[in-house]
Amino acid sequence: MSEQTETCHWELAVADARCIDPSDFWETAKLLCGITALTMIDEITEEQAEYARRIFSERSRHANHMDLQPSDERQRNELWTLVVAQAKSSVEENDGWERLKILIGLTQLFGFGMISQEQVDHVRSLLLGENDGAN
Repeated sequence: MSEQTETCHWELAVADARCIDPSDFWETAKLLCGITALTMIDEITEEQAEYARRIFSERSRHANHMDLQPSDERQRNELWTLVVAQAKSSVEENDGWERLKILIGLTQLFGFGMISQEQVDHVRSLLLGENDGAN
């Protein structure tokens, strides 16, 4: 990656860490997973990742994120609708940072049993342009 791209992703990660509502489970999951993903693909350093996490952590000190997970079917359906809408929007706006966060955040949602593998596959196909003719 170019230095300009790395700087851009770094600035976006820090900006998100400063403004995301810690009580919003999905946005929190996307942010933290996105920061980790950036270190895994060497777009930011581990020190930069820790700095962004620390900014967010200081803002969310009193939030218990595990209690904020959608717990009933209605909340899960609302979350699913939001994920699909954000995926479509990130593709339309060509927002690579948001697409990366959604793509990585899907793993967390699936891991917590909030979405099915079929739902993960559907959103991945939206994000990666592999929708095989279906909208």
